[in-house]
Amino acid sequence: MAPLSEFGRWKSYSTVFVCLTLSALLTRVQTQISSVVLDKQTGQLKVTSELDPDFIAWANFTDQIKQTGWAYLEVTTSGKYNDSLQAYAAGLVEAALTQQLIYMHWMNTMVGYCGPYKYDTGYCQRLKDYIIRNLHWMEGQMESGEDPQYWHQVRLALLQLRGLEDSYNDQILLPLGSFSLNPFGFL
Repeated sequence: MAPLSEFGRWKSYSTVFVCLTLSALLTRVQTQISSVVLDKQTGQLKVTSELDPDFIAWANFTDQIKQTGWAYLEVTTSGKYNDSLQAYAAGLVEAALTQQLIYMHWMNTMVGYCGPYKYDTGYCQRLKDYIIRNLHWMEGQMESGEDPQYWHQVRLALLQLRGLEDSYNDQILLPLGSFSLNPFGFL
């Protein structure tokens, strides 16, 4: 076979370059925006698939995993609402937009370890019991009144996790008072 001339080699490289460039340009990057709002008629929280000006929380999710290996999530909350409502709503909107990624993460980490498709070993039960005891201890610390600023922030983080769990399970109801989390859900 005869070697490619300089022109032929340049033509081959430029064809590959053009194909790669077109492929990159034609690949759609999916961006989604959602908001959590207080429904004025029912008084309940709801997730909408738009940027609502009366948002408690809103998020912009850009899935570029196929292009770059990364997905980007920006969550914003409104200072017009109390901290607890903002934290819970942030979790709601995050799960509403990233439900598929949450599912894939859970399948990659829990299934075959302590998930539903594997016999629950003694280790898994001890781990679950430990997490539950730790959550109860944290709840006691939050109620004790010692170092209230710190434990307020811990409660907000847990409320955000509860929002993730509730939105993922499509059971939106802001917990008042104490609440629980599924130890093998998001912790």
